[in-house]
Amino acid sequence: MKTIKLALNCLLFGACSHLSAQEKADTPEAAFSQIGNQLREGESVKALSMMTEEARREFVLISVAAVSYAAAFGDEFPKKLPDGTQVNVSPADIGIDKTKFPKWMTDRSVPKPTEKEMDEFLYSLADQIEKSENKNKVLNDLFLLSESVEPSSYNGLGGKMLQRKPKGKYPEGTLWVQSHYKNGGSEKIALRFIKQKDTWKYAGWDGKSMAVELKKFVENKNLNIAGKTLAGEEISLKGLEGKVVLIDFWGTW
Repeated sequence: MKTIKLALNCLLFGACSHLSAQEKADTPEAAFSQIGNQLREGESVKALSMMTEEARREFVLISVAAVSYAAAFGDEFPKKLPDGTQVNVSPADIGIDKTKFPKWMTDRSVPKPTEKEMDEFLYSLADQIEKSENKNKVLNDLFLLSESVEPSSYNGLGGKMLQRKPKGKYPEGTLWVQSHYKNGGSEKIALRFIKQKDTWKYAGWDGKSMAVELKKFVENKNLNIAGKTLAGEEISLKGLEGKVVLIDFWGTW
């Protein structure tokens, strides 16, 4: 889902480009805290106004993807978030329960869709949100449902700011957070904030900074992957030191 091409018109968010005094932040840390508070308090439109256009598109579309996939596969939506927040909404509250899902979403044996097919379907769901009478409430329900099935896994905004930042020179506006997932795991994520006019805005993941940290981690030989081959033989990354190794990480939804 993170690789979805994003091209959703900002009209989805109404007057989100106009900031009032309370939607301004003097530092990346202040912007991070403010967005989190606004999302928790049900002020989604205000939270989206503190993101760049690209980040807003990504935030909404990946939320739509997370909820629609879970609904299509008949997954049970948790009634509580990891932090204890009650989830008293369902796909019916955002109209997704009436959606006719394509076969590639309901039948895992069907070949994966093309990027265009996936985009067109997600855009159609985004259109539903755009046309909803109470857009702020629908957005609130969407983000709450998305967080229940994919806690903090796509944006890091539900994470906790790190007091001890990684050593090194990173772009101004890079903020490091610890993001916690539904399965109990966690990940250190670099978020990018940029200054637009007189406020800082969330601009998505800082992939370059995260790549630098991963490179340092691997070079320090802290990474060891071990397991069994299809033939049942034990294998480990350290045991292959000095050889060319290709590691393919993959996942399914």
